Amino acid sequence: MRPIILLGGSSCAGKSTAAKRLGEKLGYQVYHTDDIFLNAPVTPEDQPHMAELRAMKNPLLVWTRPAADCLEFWLAYYQEAFQIFLRELAHFMEEGQAPLLAEGVCLLPKFLEQAGLLDRSRFLVCGTSALGAAMAGKWEFIKEMEALESREEIYAHILTTFSAAAKLVARGANRAGRPCFPVNGPEDYAGNLPRLQKALREMVA
Repeated sequence: MRPIILLGGSSCAGKSTAAKRLGEKLGYQVYHTDDIFLNAPVTPEDQPHMAELRAMKNPLLVWTRPAADCLEFWLAYYQEAFQIFLRELAHFMEEGQAPLLAEGVCLLPKFLEQAGLLDRSRFLVCGTSALGAAMAGKWEFIKEMEALESREEIYAHILTTFSAAAKLVARGANRAGRPCFPVNGPEDYAGNLPRLQKALREMVA
């Protein structure tokens, strides 16, 4: 069977960059689940949250909802994306021989456990201080959108939601005894790459 490695974790933890670098170094095929958010066909019946977001004239407006509702919305959104990922994973298993390294925020411990894939997983989790630094560029982008009346509220809700999601990932990974690498700054990220590389090699061996 083709080896599968799953790199989950919270937003802004560096999953995409780590997967790209390690995939190139180790010769693994890399699959970014963000592509699901952008390209996968969705229907209001099967993926109501994904369809709702795509139908919005300005998707940032989803963040004007109360912070608790934002978290609920995105967890449901990720679950819909994860179901699409599982269908696509079946096709990837029939293509190629190189190990497949999939990464993305929708690869939550709870979903992977339910799908029987938790033993193939590792996680990167962004700490609160690192999250604020990583979000700085997004705040500049939000500020430039003059049509938005609730820019500060949107930014606050994004930070609150991403921080809560990071805690969910960390608790889920720790509860299941799966390796979870913290990212609290650039030095952590640089240190995680060799540890991740070692872990990925062990999973394929």
